Amino acid sequence: MFGVGGLLLIGVLLFFVSEPTTSFLGIVVLMTASVVWLVNWERG
Repeated sequence: MFGVGGLLLIGVLLFFVSEPTTSFLGIVVLMTASVVWLVNWERG
């Protein structure tokens, strides 16, 4: 449904919302998208 780019965009948007819960969720989404991106990059 969402690609890595979509997850990164959602994570950034959630991170910049000023509530602590959404910022935490944004960080989690960004970290998850980064791990997926790195795994796909290593497979080449």
